[in-house]
Amino acid sequence: MLNSGPFVTSAVLAGLETFLKARGTTFADVVAGAKLSHDEVVPSDHKEIPLEHVVAILNAAAVLTNSPCFGAEWAESYPRGATGAFGYLLMNAATVEEALRVTVRYLSLVIHPVAIELVFEDHAAVLSWRLSAGLQGRATQYALFAAGATICGLRRVAGGDWNPEIVELPGPELPCRALLRRVMGPTVVFDCVRTRIVIGIDSLGRRNEFADPQLFALIRELGDRMLKERATETPLAQVVRQAISRRLGTSDVSLETIAEALDLAPRTLQSRLAAEETSFEAVLQLTRQRLAESYLRDTNLPLTEIALLLGFSELSAFTRASLRWFKKPPSALRQHLRLADNAPSH
Repeated sequence: MLNSGPFVTSAVLAGLETFLKARGTTFADVVAGAKLSHDEVVPSDHKEIPLEHVVAILNAAAVLTNSPCFGAEWAESYPRGATGAFGYLLMNAATVEEALRVTVRYLSLVIHPVAIELVFEDHAAVLSWRLSAGLQGRATQYALFAAGATICGLRRVAGGDWNPEIVELPGPELPCRALLRRVMGPTVVFDCVRTRIVIGIDSLGRRNEFADPQLFALIRELGDRMLKERATETPLAQVVRQAISRRLGTSDVSLETIAEALDLAPRTLQSRLAAEETSFEAVLQLTRQRLAESYLRDTNLPLTEIALLLGFSELSAFTRASLRWFKKPPSALRQHLRLADNAPSH
């Protein structure tokens, strides 16, 4: 079945297994409670998953941990930098205003499509977004997580004493005011049409004492390239890339097998991709390229193992592809990307 999204990087679930274990349950139990399979949501595969899966997981986690504000708890403990380029850009933004602009420009690297706005008013800046009508009514925990993680990221830039002026959330009022005050600040309003975070205009210039300008510039270059690639990707190509990424390294990723997974005839899939001015081979290569960057930047896996995960039969084939994609062999590219690992832990 074709899933039109939104999609999120599975990195949003990074560390959740440990977090759940400390609260007396397991990731496997939560996945089962969400009526999903482990293969659909496994966080370590550097792939994207439907947002509706994350919504279901957080809802199940709230039930199994008996926490009506589980999403906010998870946001408070979410690992810094787990979302890759977006996370490192936010960590190294020079000011609160720059962090807000980073959020608007690069959030689509974490969730897409996404409709997010930043409006500057006389006395405040307002960051806002809204989920689709089909998700909004059942995404209370995700709304808490998204707002909480955003505010915690901004607080690391502004300093630990900072809070937004007002946070507006969809959904009914929840019985965990102390937790919400700690995570989101003193003024949280419920039953709103969309999520809104109101930031006082006088705090926009607060500076991030841990920012690394050189690292910020490096990751921004990577983020801009990723945005450009995404902007040229058609809706069907996105779905095909999802199907490929779920199977690379474990199953056949031929045109025939991917078409079967999408309930399409191979010729139909081929012709529809051609109508969108792309091809199955082009989508396959772009998928491998993106996953290669993720594996090299975010894991310590040996290069031979990464080659196998990308569907190459041997390291030399991966090396040739890396030279074609990045003008660097895998070892040099890993060293280049690992500059992000030296980001300050704050």
